[in-house]
Amino acid sequence: MKRRTNVTPYFRYGDIDGELLPITRCICGAEWKPWSGMVLDWNDPTECPECGRKFTWSTSITIYEVL
Repeated sequence: MKRRTNVTPYFRYGDIDGELLPITRCICGAEWKPWSGMVLDWNDPTECPECGRKFTWSTSITIYEVL
């Protein structure tokens, strides 16, 4: 199994559309307007056209009880 590292704080991104996430700034510093540059696919790693690193994403749900 390939190792995954959480790099979320180093990215900027737009609103989720199904299984796609538009990236507005990569960890390497490359920037794009939403949906015009790198778009991460939930199931298939996407390669940044600037640095060549590969990224994927996932969502998480947290349920809280309010007391």
